[in-house]
Amino acid sequence: MYKEKHEASHCVNDSQNETEKYNLMTGFPNEIYLREILTERIASKAQGQFLILIRVTNYNEIIAGYGCKIIDETIVNMLNRFKFIFNGIGELHRISKNEILVLGDVIDDIHKLDLVLVELNNATEIGFNSKSGIIFINLAMGVLSLSNNYNDVSRIIEDLELTTDLAEKNNNERYVYYSETIRERLKKDIRLATLLRAAVANMELSLMYQPQIDPRTNRIVGVEALLRWHNDELGQVSPNVFIPIAEKMGNINDIGNWVLREACKQNKRWQEKGLPKIPVSVNLSPTQFKHNKIEYEIEDILEDCNLEGKYLNIEITETTLLENERDISKRFCTLRNMGISISIDDFGTGYSSLKYLKELDFDNIKIDRDFIKDYPDNDNGTIARLILTLSRELKVSTTAEGVETKEQLDFIMANGGDYIQGYYYSPPISAEKIEELLTKKYESA
Repeated sequence: MYKEKHEASHCVNDSQNETEKYNLMTGFPNEIYLREILTERIASKAQGQFLILIRVTNYNEIIAGYGCKIIDETIVNMLNRFKFIFNGIGELHRISKNEILVLGDVIDDIHKLDLVLVELNNATEIGFNSKSGIIFINLAMGVLSLSNNYNDVSRIIEDLELTTDLAEKNNNERYVYYSETIRERLKKDIRLATLLRAAVANMELSLMYQPQIDPRTNRIVGVEALLRWHNDELGQVSPNVFIPIAEKMGNINDIGNWVLREACKQNKRWQEKGLPKIPVSVNLSPTQFKHNKIEYEIEDILEDCNLEGKYLNIEITETTLLENERDISKRFCTLRNMGISISIDDFGTGYSSLKYLKELDFDNIKIDRDFIKDYPDNDNGTIARLILTLSRELKVSTTAEGVETKEQLDFIMANGGDYIQGYYYSPPISAEKIEELLTKKYESA
């Protein structure tokens, strides 16, 4: 069935001549071949056959941590396992560097297909041996049944991509079946994106601020600026909803720069009122951080607001660090030369690479609330304790997010944590409330 041809990939895009119907690295059929088959199936009114789009969601992270040769070998090993699973019931096509599409035979019972999908997950959960150790692959899968509703191959692949996007977004769902509601959700996202484009001009965005506390003195040592959006039509929209859409639609840089400017302006206003000078923390999205002018934009904002760089802290998510180490190290250096401090946000929730942590110059690790919120009832604090130990070895400070109880506070302090952020001290509050809190705390200190 498959062409026996295994040429080395250079981790670019498994380049192939347009007339080729097989992936050069794996020997499996490619998207060109797949489209030809699907065109024939549509013309013959075939239906009931299943299609599965399998996406390796941590492909780039594995490249960053282990290199191109290891990811190539791992993909080949993964496909060989999958070939046995689909033997006699489906054909695998490698349609991109991190996506495989399976064109399957008719399955009369949906539960049988569920079993196949579970088997795919099981085949990757045991990991893949390599010279660098065991490599673990994360999958997201979209499933679709071929029917008479389709008369266009591109629409089939598009629906599969949308379904797989949903599976990837919902970390607790490894696979999702296509339904028309997915299309409806896309329409809502497009509507939301349209309204979001006008949000800055219409002054619908605002900032709340959550204090960061030194628990040994109970003093506020900083605040994090948190973006909020209220729209007359939609009401209050969660950042977890609109930030990914802003990234996808391409206006995250405008929104991010607005947040930076407003946070710096507000901090300067506090200083002009004689309040204690503390840094304000601002999250940069991965897309915004990759923008090739972000350092200069931040420098311009600081200059326009007449704010010293030491009163700004930039928070970068852990997964951002894995994109381009050399470029990120250079940007970190530029920002720190301005006096800006840097925190690694959401630490422990992504794909950690201690090599990069050791080589990058930053100031603070933020322990994600997922490792705090269930302590002590449903979490013994092992991961949080490990992060605190790692931070001491790296000689950087820590900020524990999501601290809500006295037990959680005592646990962080007992294990050498530096700063606390969470509802135990304060929820996110307005700039005016921060002003009151700063005045009260420092007058009574």
